Amino acid sequence: QVVDFDLQDPQEVMRQVALQLTHCCWSARFPLCSSATVLVSPEHYATLKKAYATRDAFRDALFEETTRLAIPFLGTLVRMKTGSSLLAAAAPPLLSVLRWVGVAPITKFETRESIKVIVCGGDAGKFTTVCAGFGVGKPGMATYRLSFPVTKPVVALPRGAT
Repeated sequence: QVVDFDLQDPQEVMRQVALQLTHCCWSARFPLCSSATVLVSPEHYATLKKAYATRDAFRDALFEETTRLAIPFLGTLVRMKTGSSLLAAAAPPLLSVLRWVGVAPITKFETRESIKVIVCGGDAGKFTTVCAGFGVGKPGMATYRLSFPVTKPVVALPRGAT
């Protein structure tokens, strides 16, 4: 959960949410997570709209930042798979360079659409919560898309209505 009372920089709010997504969805060491839902309070959303015109723009920024944050941890997977400490040490810098030139062979989330952003709640403050899905990997893997979120819009009742 990201809770703050004074952040005015939308990029810093995005970075804080991305940090939670990176570490809370399975682990920073697991790429290709199937899904996560990000619940954003209206007050946080007001801050985010200063830099991100749409929820999709915010989601895209989260996708990129979670991949950037996860890269240093991916060397562990390389070492586990190959048994090579040398390859494990080379993997994060190589992945960073590939990402920098626009090629991301491994991303934290399966696709940009794997991250759902929902604005919800009232005027209780600047809160954002991350709900990790359950599933990681590619088609054919036993852990692929073990769950996937489904959302429906809810119409707000007028104040005082029960």
